[in-house]
Amino acid sequence: MDDVNNIPIVGMVVRLMGTLSGSPIELTTVSGVSSDYGKAGYEFVLGNIPLVSNKEMYIQLLDETGLPMSQKI
Repeated sequence: MDDVNNIPIVGMVVRLMGTLSGSPIELTTVSGVSSDYGKAGYEFVLGNIPLVSNKEMYIQLLDETGLPMSQKI
């Protein structure tokens, strides 16, 4: 995750919500915890087999108090 100047943003709260195979899901992580994806990388582990999910999940950036800083994507 980079800012408008392509500088990595480390420490940004990222939330994943929605449904996965009919079950509700809500996970939170912080950018920078998964350096395999870059300096500000993050990941959500959803399982180890493919599951059907068509427009059922979204991610959103939050501030440190949990207030949204972006739209749901």
